[in-house]
Amino acid sequence: MYFSELGPRSGPFLRRDVKGRVIGVMGSPVPGAALGTARPCGWDVEGAQLWKLTVNGAELPGRWIVINREFRPEQSSSPGPHP
Repeated sequence: MYFSELGPRSGPFLRRDVKGRVIGVMGSPVPGAALGTARPCGWDVEGAQLWKLTVNGAELPGRWIVINREFRPEQSSSPGPHP
């Protein structure tokens, strides 16, 4: 499990809230040292921001969303537009 250092504590991290920033990826919901970074890479059909994660120097496969500050693999079968 991976967690975001930013974003709403309840609900999805929406595209309108991101403003193109790179955010830290943590291994725990408790604030601490980041394991890596997440960069925006588009959004899903509901407007949730999609992310590409790099953890411990390796890019993880797929795209991820943040819900309740937890990164989860994207499940949408029809991804939305890419910026």
